[in-house]
Amino acid sequence: MDYVKMEQIYNRVYSTPPNSPERAARLAELSEEDNAALYDYSVGLLSGRIKKNGGNAEMEKEQRSYEWYKKKMEEADIGNMKIISQFSFDCPALYQSYRERYMKEQDEQRALRNRQLGENKHRNKPYSMR
Repeated sequence: MDYVKMEQIYNRVYSTPPNSPERAARLAELSEEDNAALYDYSVGLLSGRIKKNGGNAEMEKEQRSYEWYKKKMEEADIGNMKIISQFSFDCPALYQSYRERYMKEQDEQRALRNRQLGENKHRNKPYSMR
């Protein structure tokens, strides 16, 4: 099976809305051999046996960014913590750098907030009441 050709056919067919006449027409245009290969390709994608070339590489880059890490840490539910844990096993050096950067930002925000609270606490009070 030629995966490049199947990916082109897959993108052409599945770029249409599901259960639409356009998708049915595009599926009808395919030969029986291409239809069987397309089915095998789509099952392979869903099972993880086959990975798409274009989409997954961009998605992995997006997932590995610091913004992605920060978003997952701020949401902090069990599913995200499992993803972060898996990320720490996959890329320990990158995880460590993201963790240090995130902790540094959190410490800076905490210090700024404490400073603001301290300044607001003594505002408009005589010195003897501070």
